[in-house]
Amino acid sequence: MERRAVTTGKVDLDASRRGAGDPLLLIRTALAVDELEPLAAQPPLADRFRIITYDRRGYGASTSIAGPGSIARDAADALAVLDAFDTASAHVLGVSFSAAIALELAILAPDRVRSLILIEPPPSIEPGAAEFRGTSRRLMELHEREGTSAALGAFMPLIAGPNWRAEYDRVVPGMSERIERDAEAFFGTDMPALIEWRVEPDRTSAVTCPVLHISGGDSGPRFANVPGRVRTLLPQAESVPVEGAGHDVAFTHPEAVAAEVARFLSR
Repeated sequence: MERRAVTTGKVDLDASRRGAGDPLLLIRTALAVDELEPLAAQPPLADRFRIITYDRRGYGASTSIAGPGSIARDAADALAVLDAFDTASAHVLGVSFSAAIALELAILAPDRVRSLILIEPPPSIEPGAAEFRGTSRRLMELHEREGTSAALGAFMPLIAGPNWRAEYDRVVPGMSERIERDAEAFFGTDMPALIEWRVEPDRTSAVTCPVLHISGGDSGPRFANVPGRVRTLLPQAESVPVEGAGHDVAFTHPEAVAAEVARFLSR
């Protein structure tokens, strides 16, 4: 594995590259810096692609930050990582929050994205998304009023069930501790960025690369309208549901997701 610090502005991003083959940029999602590790280790991806990934601002070994961020700034960070590894273009994969970053990257720099894989993109891609934004603001207020533990206690069961700590640590030891450590960046930086982000067909018309959309078949009512919105924004998108999976499908069903991604990229 090749590892390096990528400097963008006043921030250092801890980035890595491993494997051989076509470049595949895995943009780590919000809150759970380890969520893509089981997926990256699957043989269809680990054995056939040069995987590039990095800790986003405020996460893992990257520079700590404070205050609201922006999806465009995160997309620029992803470009800086590609530049640091002399990668002109790559297949780009994002999960949940980072699916928004991946899509924004494809909008801002379509020539750098060979193909786009969106796994469970957030409901903020919908027009208005009033319920999603309202829930996010209440969580931010709870975090400011009562702290990280209270906000995590309200948020994590919604997406990963009540036993999320034990389940996550069973797959990746220490993962729940790292989630708690990085939660400040999630509630203080990422959530405000996602609330402000807007994406409409006039912007996504710039995205002409092949697109794969993977959803959890049991991700729940909050995500029920997302597949239709993806088709509106990206008519070329191929949609694949993973039955029996929830919103954290990439973490709980890495074999199935890796197989779909490898099949898509083989074309």
